[in-house]
Amino acid sequence: MIRSLSNDKVKLVRALARRRTRYRQRLFLVEGRRLIDEALRAGTTPALVLHTALAAGRPDTAALIDRLTGAGVPCHLVSDEVMKTCADTVTPPGILAVVPFPDLPAPP
Repeated sequence: MIRSLSNDKVKLVRALARRRTRYRQRLFLVEGRRLIDEALRAGTTPALVLHTALAAGRPDTAALIDRLTGAGVPCHLVSDEVMKTCADTVTPPGILAVVPFPDLPAPP
Protein backbone atom coordinates (compact mmCIF):
# COMPACT_ATOMS: atom_id res chain seq x y z
CA MET A 1 0.00 0.00 0.00
CA ILE A 2 1.26 3.45 -0.91
CA ARG A 3 0.97 5.78 2.09
CA SER A 4 3.64 8.33 1.29
CA LEU A 5 2.97 11.53 -0.61
CA SER A 6 6.61 11.48 -1.71
CA ASN A 7 6.14 8.25 -3.69
CA ASP A 8 7.11 8.70 -7.37
CA LYS A 9 3.70 7.54 -8.64
CA VAL A 10 1.90 9.94 -6.31
CA LYS A 11 4.21 12.77 -7.35
CA LEU A 12 3.39 12.09 -11.02
CA VAL A 13 -0.36 12.11 -10.37
CA ARG A 14 -0.13 15.34 -8.38
CA ALA A 15 2.06 16.96 -11.04
CA LEU A 16 -0.59 16.23 -13.69
CA ALA A 17 -2.76 18.88 -12.03
CA ARG A 18 -0.54 21.40 -13.85
CA ARG A 19 -1.35 21.98 -17.50
CA ARG A 20 2.31 22.26 -18.50
CA THR A 21 3.09 18.84 -17.01
CA ARG A 22 0.05 17.22 -18.66
CA TYR A 23 1.10 18.43 -22.09
CA ARG A 24 4.77 17.62 -21.59
CA GLN A 25 4.01 14.09 -20.33
CA ARG A 26 0.99 13.69 -22.68
CA LEU A 27 -0.95 12.18 -19.76
CA PHE A 28 -4.08 13.20 -17.85
CA LEU A 29 -6.20 11.94 -14.95
CA VAL A 30 -9.51 10.12 -15.17
CA GLU A 31 -11.40 9.76 -11.87
CA GLY A 32 -14.07 7.21 -11.13
CA ARG A 33 -15.02 3.73 -12.25
CA ARG A 34 -17.35 4.82 -15.04
CA LEU A 35 -14.87 7.17 -16.70
CA ILE A 36 -12.07 4.61 -16.51
CA ASP A 37 -14.41 2.01 -18.03
CA GLU A 38 -15.29 4.47 -20.83
CA ALA A 39 -11.59 5.05 -21.52
CA LEU A 40 -11.07 1.29 -21.81
CA ARG A 41 -14.02 0.94 -24.19
CA ALA A 42 -12.55 3.74 -26.30
CA GLY A 43 -9.38 1.68 -26.69
CA THR A 44 -7.21 3.63 -24.27
CA THR A 45 -5.04 1.69 -21.85
CA PRO A 46 -4.21 3.52 -18.61
CA ALA A 47 -0.56 3.89 -17.72
CA LEU A 48 -1.26 3.65 -13.99
CA VAL A 49 -4.23 3.14 -11.65
CA LEU A 50 -4.51 4.12 -7.99
CA HIS A 51 -7.33 2.83 -5.79
CA THR A 52 -8.36 2.64 -2.15
CA ALA A 53 -9.27 -0.49 -0.20
CA LEU A 54 -12.86 0.74 0.17
CA ALA A 55 -13.24 1.15 -3.60
CA ALA A 56 -11.68 -2.25 -4.25
CA GLY A 57 -14.26 -3.74 -1.90
CA ARG A 58 -17.12 -2.80 -4.23
CA PRO A 59 -17.90 -5.62 -6.69
CA ASP A 60 -18.06 -3.40 -9.80
CA THR A 61 -14.79 -1.64 -8.99
CA ALA A 62 -13.11 -4.92 -8.03
CA ALA A 63 -14.10 -6.35 -11.41
CA LEU A 64 -12.63 -3.29 -13.15
CA ILE A 65 -9.37 -3.61 -11.20
CA ASP A 66 -9.17 -7.31 -12.14
CA ARG A 67 -9.75 -6.40 -15.80
CA LEU A 68 -7.04 -3.73 -15.67
CA THR A 69 -4.58 -6.03 -13.93
CA GLY A 70 -5.28 -8.72 -16.52
CA ALA A 71 -4.47 -6.20 -19.25
CA GLY A 72 -1.09 -5.50 -17.64
CA VAL A 73 -1.99 -2.11 -16.14
CA PRO A 74 -0.15 -1.43 -12.86
CA CYS A 75 -2.83 -1.01 -10.16
CA HIS A 76 -1.70 0.27 -6.77
CA LEU A 77 -3.52 0.33 -3.47
CA VAL A 78 -3.21 3.74 -1.76
CA SER A 79 -4.31 5.17 1.56
CA ASP A 80 -7.36 7.44 1.79
CA GLU A 81 -5.06 10.40 2.50
CA VAL A 82 -3.08 9.79 -0.69
CA MET A 83 -6.31 9.48 -2.71
CA LYS A 84 -7.65 12.76 -1.29
CA THR A 85 -4.41 14.47 -2.25
CA CYS A 86 -4.34 13.05 -5.77
CA ALA A 87 -8.02 13.41 -6.67
CA ASP A 88 -9.41 16.67 -7.96
CA THR A 89 -13.00 15.98 -6.89
CA VAL A 90 -14.42 17.09 -3.53
CA THR A 91 -15.41 13.51 -2.66
CA PRO A 92 -12.83 11.21 -4.28
CA PRO A 93 -14.36 8.15 -5.97
CA GLY A 94 -11.61 5.88 -4.65
CA ILE A 95 -10.13 5.00 -8.04
CA LEU A 96 -8.28 7.08 -10.61
CA ALA A 97 -6.22 6.38 -13.68
CA VAL A 98 -3.39 8.11 -15.51
CA VAL A 99 -4.35 7.94 -19.18
CA PRO A 100 -2.33 8.93 -22.26
CA PHE A 101 -3.58 11.66 -24.57
CA PRO A 102 -5.47 10.15 -27.50
CA ASP A 103 -3.69 10.27 -30.86
CA LEU A 104 -6.26 11.83 -33.12
CA PRO A 105 -5.71 12.63 -36.78
CA ALA A 106 -5.50 16.29 -37.71
CA PRO A 107 -8.72 17.67 -39.18
CA PRO A 108 -8.68 18.17 -42.94
